Amino acid sequence: MMRGHPARQSRSSRPCRAHLGSADRQVVVCGILFLLWLVGLLLDQAVGVSASTPEAAALEQRREDCGDAMTRCLSMEGGLEEDCEDCVAECTQLAQAAEPGPGIDADVAEEYERIARATVSRCQEELDDLRLSSTSVAFAAGVSFGSVLATHPHLRVALLDKEPALAAHQSSHNSGVVHAGIYYPPGSLKARLCVEGAAAAEAYAVRRGIPYRRIGKLIVALTDDEVPALEALHRNATTNGVGGLVWLPDADAIRRVEPAAKGVAALHSTTTAITDWAAIARAYGADVVTAGGDVLVGHQVTAIDDDAAAGGLRLTVTVADAARDDNGGGGGGGDGGGGATTRTIATAGVITCAGAWADTVAGLYGGAPSPRILPVRGEYLRLAPPARQLVRGLIYPVPNPGVPFLGVHFTPTVSGEVLVGPNAVLAGARDGYSWGRLDVRHLAGLAADPAVWRLAARVGGYAMGEAYRSAVHAAAVADAARYVDGLTAGNVLRGGAAGGKGGGGVAGVRAQALDDAGGLVGDFVFEAVAGRALHVRNAPSPGATSALAIARVVAGRAAKEMGW
Repeated sequence: MMRGHPARQSRSSRPCRAHLGSADRQVVVCGILFLLWLVGLLLDQAVGVSASTPEAAALEQRREDCGDAMTRCLSMEGGLEEDCEDCVAECTQLAQAAEPGPGIDADVAEEYERIARATVSRCQEELDDLRLSSTSVAFAAGVSFGSVLATHPHLRVALLDKEPALAAHQSSHNSGVVHAGIYYPPGSLKARLCVEGAAAAEAYAVRRGIPYRRIGKLIVALTDDEVPALEALHRNATTNGVGGLVWLPDADAIRRVEPAAKGVAALHSTTTAITDWAAIARAYGADVVTAGGDVLVGHQVTAIDDDAAAGGLRLTVTVADAARDDNGGGGGGGDGGGGATTRTIATAGVITCAGAWADTVAGLYGGAPSPRILPVRGEYLRLAPPARQLVRGLIYPVPNPGVPFLGVHFTPTVSGEVLVGPNAVLAGARDGYSWGRLDVRHLAGLAADPAVWRLAARVGGYAMGEAYRSAVHAAAVADAARYVDGLTAGNVLRGGAAGGKGGGGVAGVRAQALDDAGGLVGDFVFEAVAGRALHVRNAPSPGATSALAIARVVAGRAAKEMGW
């Protein structure tokens, strides 16, 4: 198994491109290398310039530097990363400098530029191959994990995401709340990692200059019947180590915090905050690159197999052509338009964290059939600008103990919106952000799953109520108006920028894990396989809040399982 930064294999033991499968393809690639070398050799004879002027002499020197760097990068003895980096830099300079001038014919300049850009593309592709051939850990998504492990002194990290950009799903389709840790059972991973993660998230956001505001949250009991459950939440939060809790015993105390809020008692969490989770996720990705790792968007992992020869794993990846260009010749785009190619990546180990696709990706390498992912869409309403002054901070209900959803609530965002929601309706696809997005195969799988029917028998009434409020705007507004005075169908609007200024649309999809008994899995779930893979099987809310703390747990477990 590869560890750290292993020495490069020679081209004799890694013929041209080791990840290309057949001997025929190796011959083709070797032929291409030879032609590139021949083109460089012919530059002296077929496309020469007069060195009679300083400009011409400088261009000729750049041509020689580009050719020498290309030779080193594509050496049959096996170039080094720095050789290919030099090739990209030198030939980019040649392409930029190739313009008509004293002693430089326009046709010659055009030909120099064409050859230089072709060489840049080839050297960049070889550079990507060199980097990936020494990857110690590959991630299928899981950007926060990559940001933590990329700093490990003995690991080389590659982060793969099937979308054309990071944070395309849960990381951007959310309300932007930083949870304090109030709701989760004492002793659970969620309880511990949410409290730790919230502190880490605040420190990270401040350090990276990402908006972070402690606006506080009221959890409101509308009736006396809800007060015992609210008191239990208070005890629960105290046990979990949540600070900044204030008990508000009556309506007057509530109105001193939220003048428009209704209720008979409330728990005020003064440390609950809001941020821009999409911006934080993108910053995690930048951390990976800064630490020397690779972020490959548009790389959709379609197979994970043992690589007996290398003692590690081999990932088969679909890469769209458009995203290959975006990644400098070696990137990719999972669902983007245009054509697609397939490549393989060798790695010592893999950590998967694929959100709504977590069960599918885990199943590529030894993941158990259960838990499976049940995608649940959460749709947001928003307050019209004149009504935003009705809400100062977050306002939440006392949650229904029978479901893992918090119910309708009010959320100011860092962009100035006030969101109302989300609800919880079954999504018609793993990326089902609207009623119109339906995946027939996905729906057929749900219909054939006994666990789904067991769940429906238990929460069917709740689900039907949520679907009704999704379809009937007046019903959704009436539900929200139970908590805040002054709401009408005219000032509560459909659609909201989930995630604030970093958000992406009117809804999010929660990747909720479902067990064989039809139960909604409450805690985070991790699964290790064969000392080579670690799958994150369930990481819903407060997954974003807990991300850095989860990453440290995953890193520690992966180090133990994979022997780092």
